[in-house]
Amino acid sequence: MKRLILSLASLSLALSSGLALGDESNNGSKLTLFKANQAKNEDSTVFTRGDTVTTSPYIGIRSAFNASDLIVNVSSMNEDLRFLQEQLRLANLLKNQRLPYIDHPVIELSGDVVGQAYWAQSYHGSSRHDINLTNTRFDVFAHASEWAMGYISFNYDNAGVDELLQGSGFRLGNSRIFLERAFLTIGNLQYSPVYFSLGQMYVPFGRYATSAVTTALTTAVGQTNTRAALLGVNYEGFYGSVYGFRGDSDVHSTGINQWGVNAGYKYSCNDITAEGGAGYIANIADATGVQRTGFFDRDEFTGFGVSRQTEKLKHRVPAYDLHTELGYQSLGFAAEYIASTRHFANGDMNYNGHGAQPTALHVEANYRFELGAFPAAIAAAYDRSHDALALNLPKDSYIGTFNVSLWKNTIESFEYRYDENYHGNDTSAGLVPSAGGTAVTAPGPHGGGHRNLFLAQIGVYF
Repeated sequence: MKRLILSLASLSLALSSGLALGDESNNGSKLTLFKANQAKNEDSTVFTRGDTVTTSPYIGIRSAFNASDLIVNVSSMNEDLRFLQEQLRLANLLKNQRLPYIDHPVIELSGDVVGQAYWAQSYHGSSRHDINLTNTRFDVFAHASEWAMGYISFNYDNAGVDELLQGSGFRLGNSRIFLERAFLTIGNLQYSPVYFSLGQMYVPFGRYATSAVTTALTTAVGQTNTRAALLGVNYEGFYGSVYGFRGDSDVHSTGINQWGVNAGYKYSCNDITAEGGAGYIANIADATGVQRTGFFDRDEFTGFGVSRQTEKLKHRVPAYDLHTELGYQSLGFAAEYIASTRHFANGDMNYNGHGAQPTALHVEANYRFELGAFPAAIAAAYDRSHDALALNLPKDSYIGTFNVSLWKNTIESFEYRYDENYHGNDTSAGLVPSAGGTAVTAPGPHGGGHRNLFLAQIGVYF
């Protein structure tokens, strides 16, 4: 019995050595380092011996100071694959300690509370300033068994900075809790590279890697949250998936009418990391930023998601995505490009008299460092869009962000954003409930000019 307790203590100490989700470093030296202190920490054996409900992260009792390894901060793209990779690391740690896999469900809880203050100058000189609760999220992740897992993420309806700039007065009234994502995954990368997921999720079209607080233009154009079925594969750095779903933008169809594919490769060696990928989706009109543009006047194009009538598009508009991430020691670089491969029908969404064909680019560089004893990072980004005036997006954006963690499991952010609008003589229109289409610019209040945004944000993560 004493040998078993010591083995369990060794495992729990290995788990507590700071292995963050996504950390692919060799953990052998960490195991050796902490074995010497195992006798001092036998109380931690209860963690691996039978806890059913625990806080994130399950791998690593002592979470990263900046909360980067908590579930709430895991990238929402390819989320199911990231959870499978976490489960694989847990299985390998148990195997290394010659312990059986945990034979009962384990529930991980995670979440955040994020507040923000900002000052913004609109495209035509008027200014706004406010204090807002920008995010409150609660996540539940279940290791149901070696082959089954489930994930649920609750959020609340909040008018963000981009919407507040448009003058919405519904922020407090929209503070309702809603289900943002919920899906199940069947798979075990220890035995098979193939897995299956089903539920409400961000389908893996795009990567959207950024350190910025405000929304990247690529995210607004391409990120798609829907109820889908997905078949994926992950093998020696290569990953890919194919998925299908019933899209809202084609309501006259009675079945599965949308689909997509994505593939990529991740490589790491010593201080160098690299990842690149590509994706294709059959209809960009189902993206969240195309369904809801942020406009609130029903005489403007508020998005295809306003009514069943505005969802009846004349044809689909496919799109592709290219993305890459590079890292060397504390330096990072990310670039992404999303482009539709076909024009929207002129009566569905147009730009300067022709069917719009939206594109978006995001380029970012970042540097991580220690500010005294506190983890910190700075980032600079440039975004550009084309034919996206009807989506309430700027033509060009310049973003500078500073992040620091002054207290454990918190992130303090400061950001400046400069947006250049489309020209004042540009016009754009889209379907609205009251008519077949309406101009949303030129030379009215939405055309021309530039705007500035300063914001300060603090988030507590658990």
